[in-house]
Amino acid sequence: MTLTENQSAAMTALIKNCLDVMGGTCVADLVDDPWVYARAEDLVNAGWTQKQAEGTFGSLVAGGYIYHDVGGNYTNDLYALDGYDVDFSNLLQFHK
Repeated sequence: MTLTENQSAAMTALIKNCLDVMGGTCVADLVDDPWVYARAEDLVNAGWTQKQAEGTFGSLVAGGYIYHDVGGNYTNDLYALDGYDVDFSNLLQFHK
């Protein structure tokens, strides 16, 4: 799947938010962080409207860039940026 400019910007914003929350500066800092989660609200906080955030977030989930955490955090409706394979190399393309 080729991401749109909007989707790429959203991934960059979500990674930045995760890094800000954990005090990191690069994707490598996220590797050992157990809290690499995002919500559509994070995009609203980064400047998207609620409707834009929901649509963009949903398209990233559908494309496999963000994964619904069906484990213990499912009830909190959290989404993981790293998926279940813990392969952060896919996030490197979005970190600027």
